[in-house]
Amino acid sequence: MRIGDFEFKEPLPELKDPHVLAVLRPWIDVGSVGTLSLGRLEHHLSSQEIARLVRPGRYYDFTRYRPKSVLRQGKREFSIPSTTIKVATREQGPDLITLNLLEPHVYGEDFTDSIIEVLKHFGVKRLPLSWQLWFFTS
Repeated sequence: MRIGDFEFKEPLPELKDPHVLAVLRPWIDVGSVGTLSLGRLEHHLSSQEIARLVRPGRYYDFTRYRPKSVLRQGKREFSIPSTTIKVATREQGPDLITLNLLEPHVYGEDFTDSIIEVLKHFGVKRLPLSWQLWFFTS
């Protein structure tokens, strides 16, 4: 399923009063503190990736964010830098959506519109303060 410029794995999870935690790399990720913290939290909550950008090259300059090729257990894996969306469903309390955002080099408004479309689709109840202006005025 596609929402904005993100391709979601189906079936989509049913989320209870979801809250969002986000990191915008590299702009506000000094010393990788946001990336490391969000990664630890995702690991602790067993978050599952549910979406990533369909065409990350639309937003990113791959001379800055380099694709990687690695050899894992004798098998070559190729990864293209992208924004990812993960979900942690919890028995008590709100479910969490985590956004690992790479700062776009072009089409920033379209990038933001796609993220807002995702947040509206899931009925997000709480999100980072800087996003509230965009979300509630759209």
